[in-house]
Amino acid sequence: MNGRDGWTGTTYAASIAANGDAKFTGDWKLIVPSDGIITFDDGEFCYTWAGDIKACGLMLRNPGGTPANENEFIWYSTRGTYTFSLAE
Repeated sequence: MNGRDGWTGTTYAASIAANGDAKFTGDWKLIVPSDGIITFDDGEFCYTWAGDIKACGLMLRNPGGTPANENEFIWYSTRGTYTFSLAE
């Protein structure tokens, strides 16, 4: 996934394995310094890192989003709003 922070425009990328293991690259490594795991808890998309730090929220498709704008999906999390598009 490629994306942007909804508030600052900071760019980042994530690679998520089928088992939920997530590895972050780009500018997001400055915000989330360690890799973690993606889960779905009570219908929310959650990311947990450093053992017990967790951010959860709704992941929604943005009908007006485009790959070029990296905003096909919006994650409204407890730690901010982020847009994503699938990377090739």
